[in-house]
Amino acid sequence: MERWHRVFMAIDTAWEGPDPTAKGFAEFELDFEHALMRQLGPYFDLLAPLELTPENIESAVEAKARGAYYLLLGDRIVYIGKSDAKAGLQQRLLRHYKTLKRRKGIDWSEMKFKAVKVASLAALDTESLLLQLFQKMGEIEGSSTRPEWNQSGFGSNDPGVERDTQRVSIFDQKYPLDLDAIIDLPDIDLEDTLSLAKYLDWLKKQLKFTFRIQKRNIPGASKLEKVQVSFPQMTQSARLKDLLLKIHQALPEGWILTVLRGKVVLYVNDERPYKSPLWRLIACSPVSGGPNYDLGDVGNPEATKEDVDEENDD
Repeated sequence: MERWHRVFMAIDTAWEGPDPTAKGFAEFELDFEHALMRQLGPYFDLLAPLELTPENIESAVEAKARGAYYLLLGDRIVYIGKSDAKAGLQQRLLRHYKTLKRRKGIDWSEMKFKAVKVASLAALDTESLLLQLFQKMGEIEGSSTRPEWNQSGFGSNDPGVERDTQRVSIFDQKYPLDLDAIIDLPDIDLEDTLSLAKYLDWLKKQLKFTFRIQKRNIPGASKLEKVQVSFPQMTQSARLKDLLLKIHQALPEGWILTVLRGKVVLYVNDERPYKSPLWRLIACSPVSGGPNYDLGDVGNPEATKEDVDEENDD
């Protein structure tokens, strides 16, 4: 608690008393943000972490609860987030679980979480307040204490097609998609034979990472609705690499399946100059080689304002 005491001494200097000219009467307004900053950081410190698994998330985190959370890699806090959407903390943490399970370079046995319901102050930006505390702690201790995944591109929504070729985010560079990851596909009763378009729409919902598919300006001969596939055969293997190969084999001419470091895109006649793609599968062409995890010429990735704005956007 000694390090928190030094932080409180620093942030308490902003406290102000009544107007010096006031006599006999003054108006006091409680600073909820200051009170929350004083209590929430130490409160998190005292809370024991749990391994980031669906079982722990669903049993420990109240459904629909709103508040803030930490992700930890070992004893190191790597991400501070919040959820004030209707889905709440439980769904937010489950989303992170599914995302991180599909990434290389993460020792899964070390992934943990802490989550705190902050119901009475749901309107406050708990994530920003906690990050301010960590920044102040870093200034006092002369070190960088900001969690490394914040403003790295982790937790962001799909930034859109215009940024596919611009850069590789810090998070995607360090923790690319693991094409050997096992995808937990639900056992559901879909028709045995269905269109490739319908299958891909279903698969997108299971993958829990960005899988963008072109929907407009598609030549008639290349329409995915015209291709019929066997649902049991397409889901026979749960390895991400094998699922993508099955899609490649079923694609009509013109389509190119490009696996980037953090997403998959499927476009017709796609010749854009991507930075360091992991894999490119061209319809009606043999697969040459396997995924390439070399960085190539990606430059020095940086988190942009868009990354910061998009993180935790439920």
